[in-house]
Amino acid sequence: MIKLTQIWISVFMLCFCGSLHSQVKSKLLYSLGINLYDRYTNPKQSDSLDSKGRSSGGVFSTPIGLAWYIGKNNFSVSFETQINLNLLAFDIPKYKGLMAVSAPLMVYLNSGGLSSFSQSKIIGFAIGGGIQYQITDLVFKPSRYENLKRDLFPTYVGEIAFGGGFGGKTGKLFIRLGYGKKQTHSANIGFLINSPFSKKPNSNFKIELPSKEI
Repeated sequence: MIKLTQIWISVFMLCFCGSLHSQVKSKLLYSLGINLYDRYTNPKQSDSLDSKGRSSGGVFSTPIGLAWYIGKNNFSVSFETQINLNLLAFDIPKYKGLMAVSAPLMVYLNSGGLSSFSQSKIIGFAIGGGIQYQITDLVFKPSRYENLKRDLFPTYVGEIAFGGGFGGKTGKLFIRLGYGKKQTHSANIGFLINSPFSKKPNSNFKIELPSKEI
């Protein structure tokens, strides 16, 4: 909660400082990606068929969503969300069902090429935080666990990302970890591309190269 408060204060300071010098820009982008690894640990419940809340892991899921960027030049704040469907998520030691869905609600501080507004830098870095909801073991439950109830549960997540951007489009490799009540956990590692809805190229984009003295 403290971290989220600090992020919102940063959003306010960005907008306030930007209004003193020049107009802050904003734009809406769509997100497509692939998660290389997902892992979710359900809440522990004493009266459940799965009292330990065992983990459900999977690979190659497909996040799809939206991202709203506010900022200018080499710094921005973005509000992002995706729906992430993992068809291959299941618990290997004790199979209880197949498929998992997660939905992060995130706020990011983006720099350099990941700001989506930079006219001089390609490489960038981002940090983010928020809340993520997930549910596991949705289909194909074995008879032993056919009465196992799975509910949507939240984890509070933090993320670091490295990547770059060009012409308003950004691509990043991210690591997102989360923790919640009743010993819940989440982990997501993947690659995400944010692209503008308009295909018009950014003709003002310039790359600053170090000058060489002759």
